[in-house]
Amino acid sequence: EAAARQARYDFLARAAAQEKSACVAAAHHADDQAETILMHIIRGSGRRGLQGMQFAAPMPGHAHITLIRPLLETTRGDLRRYCAAHGLDFRHDDSNDDMRYRRNFIRRQVMSRLRELNPNAAAAFGRLADSVGVDEDYLSSQFDADVMPMVHVGDDGWSLSRAAYAKLHPAMQRRLFREAFRQLGGGSSTLNHENTLELVHWARTARTGARRDLGRSIRLRIGYEAVCIERQSAAVTDGDYRLIDAETTIALTVSSCIAIGGLRISALSEREASGAGIWLPSDVTLCLRTRRTGERFRPKGMGGRSRKIKDWMIDHKIPRPIRSQIPLVSANEEVIAICVGDTWHLADLSAFKADEDSGICLVLD
Repeated sequence: EAAARQARYDFLARAAAQEKSACVAAAHHADDQAETILMHIIRGSGRRGLQGMQFAAPMPGHAHITLIRPLLETTRGDLRRYCAAHGLDFRHDDSNDDMRYRRNFIRRQVMSRLRELNPNAAAAFGRLADSVGVDEDYLSSQFDADVMPMVHVGDDGWSLSRAAYAKLHPAMQRRLFREAFRQLGGGSSTLNHENTLELVHWARTARTGARRDLGRSIRLRIGYEAVCIERQSAAVTDGDYRLIDAETTIALTVSSCIAIGGLRISALSEREASGAGIWLPSDVTLCLRTRRTGERFRPKGMGGRSRKIKDWMIDHKIPRPIRSQIPLVSANEEVIAICVGDTWHLADLSAFKADEDSGICLVLD
């Protein structure tokens, strides 16, 4: 049924192109609208589903063409009476009698019973769609005015600060996920109501670094600073980091220069004329590597006290998934520098006293 419906739209799009028409008119009527809304309710739809079909909307699969429905407030009975009064024949598709299809069951069984309660049930559903549509239009404009200015929209995803997300009304939190998913998914898919509610709750309670697959190669990720709805291929960072492969170990020897992951590290036998670099004892063993389990760091300015590198990285808001790729330099197995973004954070080097005339100049760029 879905494939046949899309095939019809594809045909109409081709016909519109041949006629150089910007619009296609469909004969959906008030009873079709009532059946559509009932189907959405049964599926557990939210507000958008209660709008039913629109009088004017982009044609499915052909967004450059507007699909209009001028008969959406006219009932099937009205159309049949008009045809009878004007001697017009209408076509009946036999597949509409097949009760295996959900819409046919709703049309034949559910709507007929509802008309026993209210003969104007189709019109009542139409009023519901109109009322919800007006409210939805208002909420959409408020979302654009109040939320979107706080959202960073990039080619690979949307992100909003966790603090800002926490302050949003639940209606806007839901809309954030639906809109981001719709746009990143190319506009052809939406999150259903149940999944949206679950994601709103999950985003409030998930730990930093947690990820959730949303389908269509899109994920929800909780960063240190932001809630991110992004493509699976998006780089997992909350900023610009220079990274190397986890478990990298590269010895730094005198007169060597290493360029890797946007880094340039040199070990020279003489001091730099500019005064740049770290002057270390000539017998020190230097290594560019990544962190090891339980390793500690003595940050400069802490009086020689050490901290676990894990805790230090947490304080510097380094995303958990990339901590194992953060470059650091060790001297005699002791960490003396950690690279975060464009900055090398140095350790207290009081234990590494070098002779004035003999040593190694470590230059970190």
